[in-house]
Amino acid sequence: MRSPRDPAARLETRDLFSKCAATVNLITCPQGGVATGMTATSVCSLSLDPPSALICVNREARTRDAIVRAGTFVINVLERAQDDIANHFSRPGSDKAIPAGLLSRDPRLAADLAEFPVLAGAAGALMCRLERVVDFGSHSIMIGLVDRVVGGPAGAEPLVYHDRKYVATLAEHLLPAAAEKGMLSALGW
Repeated sequence: MRSPRDPAARLETRDLFSKCAATVNLITCPQGGVATGMTATSVCSLSLDPPSALICVNREARTRDAIVRAGTFVINVLERAQDDIANHFSRPGSDKAIPAGLLSRDPRLAADLAEFPVLAGAAGALMCRLERVVDFGSHSIMIGLVDRVVGGPAGAEPLVYHDRKYVATLAEHLLPAAAEKGMLSALGW
């Protein structure tokens, strides 16, 4: 068995996780009077009692320290047409400031935007208060208590990342291959 510290084990692990489809999110928080953000797929619900979620952020990422200072963050579930936003905020070293034009203009959120920067057009968002940070290896597991849930447009579809590329939905990605292999009847379609 290979040591977890072996570089080959890290590459194999990364390759395996590329096969796991994941919703693409923009994690946002306030920083020095502006909103800042980063793209993340390591996001999941944690508990419904109390409502909470976790995000995993590289310990060297500027957004990690901004979240700790702010004490708040937003998990913006990107809509399938927002891949350009995902690409921009996933580049190391890129400007992480979010232009005001990308933030929600919903008057119901106006009072909260300075503390919880919600992205316009997102499939949905969770406004979270940072509860705990657990450092492990290269990343921090950041636990947030859900302060508010913001629904997205009716029928919004999330952006999904699978096999190192964006796909609208996993079914949309897999159906053409399944049809070619004559598997659709076996799946009940």
